[in-house]
Amino acid sequence: MIPGMDAELFLKSIHIQGFKSFADKTKIDLQPGMSVIIGPNGSGKSNVADAVRWVLGEQSAKSLRGSKMEDVIFSGSSSRRPVGMAEVSLLFDNASGLFPLDYEEVVITRRVYRDGEGQYFINRTPCRLKDIQELFLDTGSGKEGFSIIGQGRIEEILNLKSDERRLLIEEVAGISKFRLRKREALRKLEDTRQNVDRLSDIIAEVEARIEPLAEQAETARTSKELISGLEKLEINLIVNELSDIHSKLTNAQTSEETLRQEFTALTTRVNEEENLSVRGRYELNQLEQRVQDLQGEIYALENKMNEAEHELSLLSERSGYIQEQFGRLQKELAVAQETMAASVEKKKNLTAKQTLLQEILQNAARDIKEKEQQLEELRKLSGEARLEELKTEIFEELSNKSKLASEIAEINQKKEALLQQEKQYTRNIKAKEAEKESVLQEITAQIEEKQKLEAREIELLRKIENIRKTIQNNRLEEQNAETACSELQRKIDQAGARLHALHTLQDSLEGYNRGVKETVLAYRKGQITCETIFGTVADNIEVEAKYELAVETALGSSLQNIIVEKTEDGKKCIEYLKKTNSGRATFLPLDAIRGTRQSLDDKTRRHHGFQGLAVDLVKFEPRFKDIMESLLGRILVADNLDSAIELAKANQYRVRVVTLLGDQVNIGGSLTGGSTRSQSSGLLSRAREIEELSLKTKDMQAELEEKKQRYTAIKKEMEGLEEAKETIDMELLKINGAKDIIDVDSKHHEERMNRLEQDFRVIRYELDEVCSELTAFAVKYEETRHLLNETEQKILALQSEQTEQEQLLKEKTSEAQEISEKITAAKVEAARSEQEFNQIIQQITEENERILVNKDLIAEKNKEIVGLQQAEQELYSGKEQQENSVQEYTAQIDAQKFKLIELRREKESFSANNLKQEQDIQMLRSQARDMEQQIHQNELRIARWQGEWESGNDRLQEEYHLAWKDALGYLSPEKKDSLQEKIAFYKQKIEELGPVNYTALEEYPETLKRFEFLSTQKNDLDEAGRTLQELIGELDKSMIERFQEGFTAVNEAFKEVFKQLFNGGQAELLLDDPDNLLETGVRIMAQPPGKRAQLLSLLSGGERSFTAIALLFAFLKVKPSPFCLLDEIEAALDEVNVKRFVQYLRKLSKHTQFIIISHRRGTMESADRLYGITMEESGVSKLLTVELEDRIEAPAI
Repeated sequence: MIPGMDAELFLKSIHIQGFKSFADKTKIDLQPGMSVIIGPNGSGKSNVADAVRWVLGEQSAKSLRGSKMEDVIFSGSSSRRPVGMAEVSLLFDNASGLFPLDYEEVVITRRVYRDGEGQYFINRTPCRLKDIQELFLDTGSGKEGFSIIGQGRIEEILNLKSDERRLLIEEVAGISKFRLRKREALRKLEDTRQNVDRLSDIIAEVEARIEPLAEQAETARTSKELISGLEKLEINLIVNELSDIHSKLTNAQTSEETLRQEFTALTTRVNEEENLSVRGRYELNQLEQRVQDLQGEIYALENKMNEAEHELSLLSERSGYIQEQFGRLQKELAVAQETMAASVEKKKNLTAKQTLLQEILQNAARDIKEKEQQLEELRKLSGEARLEELKTEIFEELSNKSKLASEIAEINQKKEALLQQEKQYTRNIKAKEAEKESVLQEITAQIEEKQKLEAREIELLRKIENIRKTIQNNRLEEQNAETACSELQRKIDQAGARLHALHTLQDSLEGYNRGVKETVLAYRKGQITCETIFGTVADNIEVEAKYELAVETALGSSLQNIIVEKTEDGKKCIEYLKKTNSGRATFLPLDAIRGTRQSLDDKTRRHHGFQGLAVDLVKFEPRFKDIMESLLGRILVADNLDSAIELAKANQYRVRVVTLLGDQVNIGGSLTGGSTRSQSSGLLSRAREIEELSLKTKDMQAELEEKKQRYTAIKKEMEGLEEAKETIDMELLKINGAKDIIDVDSKHHEERMNRLEQDFRVIRYELDEVCSELTAFAVKYEETRHLLNETEQKILALQSEQTEQEQLLKEKTSEAQEISEKITAAKVEAARSEQEFNQIIQQITEENERILVNKDLIAEKNKEIVGLQQAEQELYSGKEQQENSVQEYTAQIDAQKFKLIELRREKESFSANNLKQEQDIQMLRSQARDMEQQIHQNELRIARWQGEWESGNDRLQEEYHLAWKDALGYLSPEKKDSLQEKIAFYKQKIEELGPVNYTALEEYPETLKRFEFLSTQKNDLDEAGRTLQELIGELDKSMIERFQEGFTAVNEAFKEVFKQLFNGGQAELLLDDPDNLLETGVRIMAQPPGKRAQLLSLLSGGERSFTAIALLFAFLKVKPSPFCLLDEIEAALDEVNVKRFVQYLRKLSKHTQFIIISHRRGTMESADRLYGITMEESGVSKLLTVELEDRIEAPAI
């Protein structure tokens, strides 16, 4: 049975056609367990992984190793043409119901054509990409899950930031769909808020109109009642109104002059305050520079303090080293003292033994002497003197041999001890050389690091100088932009106020006679059932500003004439005016009026002051030609009054001539002229001024928006520059600290090198001494060995002679024999004792030498201890000095920080004063704008009153055919106070009503109904918003709970998997901010066996890759994916780790189907099934399959 057959089969097969190098239709039938795809480089193995990733919804061509999506389509080869379509299908086993579809098998298909058109299918039914993504949500599969782990995925996990690594935990915890729902809810909430804001604006606008409309409706009803009573006193009212207007005009003109003087004074004050503000900002910038300088001083002091603390740390380290050496010397001294005490004790014992042996030798000598005397007596009788001499010589030679043998043994013993010392010194030299090489490497690395730091420091200083210059330029540009924005805003406010006033005048038909007003307004409301009213003459002509006054003078009251389509329309309008008692108006029907033009002779045309016929100086629609010619066709325009008189005279005073300044020569020769009203109140100039102001306001607003955008961009750039500057300052501080640490370390390394050199000299000297002693012992050994050989030969010769003598003395007496034997035994014993005595003397000598050596060693060690104590005292002084320096630097830093705090307080105070000054300036500007608005309002009042004055006179002229002088005779015969009281009563009532909006009677109920409808809609949206906020809160709660559970599970799995893969060690995941589970990042801490715990970035390349693989396995363990495709993720591992990787993969294959793309032998050997990708044909990938049981017989792929 193939291992892994009990695993659940999820991905049954992969169908590829036209995708990258798979030009032909290729089907990969997959089996449970571990399937391995192999093949040479460039054969198209990774295209299988790209195909799976592509069909699951990958949208980035770059992730598919292409530049555009069309690159995935087979582009042809030397023998094949390109294809027009790429298609990939994945067949899934859905027997477990993992997909929410009523099918046992699910086929996901993606197809793309060369024209860029793409399609998605589920079971051959077209669908959307979103449908496929939702199908794979929380299945552990999908493009964003862990079912496809490509070549760059491991490196990506290694390089992820902590907040990006959090997304991996979220994927495991199943938070993706909650994130999606939250995003959707937030989008809906934002849409709801925008809709609420828009509705609120509309409701506010409608609500603001309800009360005015109600008042206007009531005013309209009251107005209709009052008009009938007012008409009876209209003539007297007009006269009194004109008199009152004349008085108002005089007062307004006086008030305008006063306001202008006050405005000038206020503007001057604003300019002075702005100058003070600029000076204040300059001083604030100076304070900011001082703050920065003081911060730099603090940074420098902190750097010095860090250097002192580092030096203090080194001194502590050296103190520890001295204590270690002191302990070593104490131990060596104790050993030397113990050795010396043992030597003294041994010498004492040897001396006692020497005394005893000396007594034994003396006794033996006496005994031998006595026995020799006896034997001599016997020898004299037996003749054995020679034999005794031989025995004595033999005894002496034997003693000599024993002595020489002892010397040889002693030489060998000392030689062996010296050889051990030589080996130990050699080992010490090698250790010191290794230590020296290590120190040299550290010194080289520090030099290189310091050079890099210095180069980086120069680069950063250059950058920070550029940033300072840019900030200085930006500050100046920012101030200029702010001033320009304020000035533009002021101008826009002025133009807006003026435009609003002009629109108000135009909408209310201010300046028109009452009859004209009533007719036009009634037509707009549909109260007059005529065919077409085109408006007044003023509404239907356009005049250059140069000719406005001349045309207004030429037309006079005809500007207010109303143009209608037919005469019948004019009749209906007149009937309406009569019916409603609304005054009088003149109507110009298009079907009745025929115009004529004044014929001009050449003299008139060539006159230097002639500007043209008035009708030729205006623009109008062609259908109004007859009307305009009837009004302006016989009027000439001249540049000045002199030219006008000359032109009138040249035409026998039969034409009317007007000038650009409004003077005129009438038919018959009469002259009209003098001062005129300002152009701002003219009916013609009003429309032109509205258009010009609208365009000007639009241009200024566009310019203001551009300047605001530039101002915002400058502010943002300034913030970025300040952040960059702060970052560079911090990096410079770190660089300086690193350089100082390197300098201190360099001193430490130099001291270590000196100590090493000194140790080298001592060890080499001692090694030379040992070598010299070995040479001397070798010579002495040879000499002693030669003497020993000679002695042995001599003993043999003597023993031979002794044998001969003994042969001659066979007949000795038993007594002599016994004495001789006793003498021999005594001599032997005496020789042995003498030898032992000599050895003891030698040992005593050696012990004396040892005692002297140990005395010297003890003295040397005591001297070294004294030296170490002195060095320790110096270190203690140095530490005390450095501690004092640290305290001094700390005090200086505290003092500088206190100064910094005070300076910042001063800066904040100064900033607050500047802010208050800016607020005062803004208030003054606001006052200036208000005053300017008052001036404009006053100008508008003057214009209105001037218009009313002329309109009143025109009404007297048109409706009652009375000039002002003639109308004065129609003053009421009643007392002035009584008449004014009546007129004031009606006028007060009408003026209290203000402008009457008769359409309010219809608009009010419609607006009220709309307000109620909109309010209901807003309440519904508010309720929807609250519901969405509750949903978001629930989603956040669920996401926190799931992330907590997922993180805990992944962390535990990661610890377990790491230990199993590394065969020991430990690792864990850490949260950057455990209190903020919605946003916290995730760090990886790993401790391989035999190493200390450190961040992932500090591990070796292989360890980092294996740690990332352990994390991926932990994800799969917590949330198993039904299938998983691994693309050469074990490439960076060695053979041992590949074996562990495969073993753990085998465990996971019980619940996960693995498809592995690999080059590694260990992975191939563990495969249940091998798939080979080859390129028999150039550029076209082919598939070969090898079952597990066939692997031995199958040829290598």
